[in-house]
Amino acid sequence: MPLPDEPPIDDYVPSEIETSTRTTPAKGSSTELTFIRTHVGQRFPAKVEQALVNEIRKLRHYDRPVIEEALRRWANRDGHPGLLPHLVSDVLKNNGRTAEPTKTDIWETSVIQPAQAAATEAQRKLS
Repeated sequence: MPLPDEPPIDDYVPSEIETSTRTTPAKGSSTELTFIRTHVGQRFPAKVEQALVNEIRKLRHYDRPVIEEALRRWANRDGHPGLLPHLVSDVLKNNGRTAEPTKTDIWETSVIQPAQAAATEAQRKLS
């Protein structure tokens, strides 16, 4: 069985070559990298540190203590540097407290208190 003919070669030659408008983010300065290493507590591969620098640059309108706490939380979790904005949100939702709520705090507010309120209401209806 013969092969099909190949399509003709295009003789078009562009008059100019378009350049990409995409820019590569600037590498992290020594100050930025020191800031990250101070709050994360260790060194990470250069790509991870650069990704953290890029995330922090996007979050620079937040107060420094909020970003510092988010970095500390990031260091204690498994996750991509893209998790940092979510951790900033967690810090802000936590009313600026620097400590994450403990499992006890979460348990008491999310399970025990509503259960106690339901039990009290049920008991009131039975009385």
